[in-house]
Amino acid sequence: MNKHLRLYTSLLLLMTTICLVFSGIEIEGNRLDSWAIHLHHIAALLYIIVLAIHLFNNKSFLRNYIKSLISH
Repeated sequence: MNKHLRLYTSLLLLMTTICLVFSGIEIEGNRLDSWAIHLHHIAALLYIIVLAIHLFNNKSFLRNYIKSLISH
């Protein structure tokens, strides 16, 4: 399960990086800020859903997840 969470966390960080790149791009005078904001919101929402699913499937999940974050 920790491998999946690391993957989801990495994907969220990748999505955030892509959003930051989009926010700096300007095409024909129009910045892509709105696309970056939408992508970031979608990524964050998916991450929250995945965390909630793991939390409800495993009661000790939150404790283990916090321990894994602290240990790295």
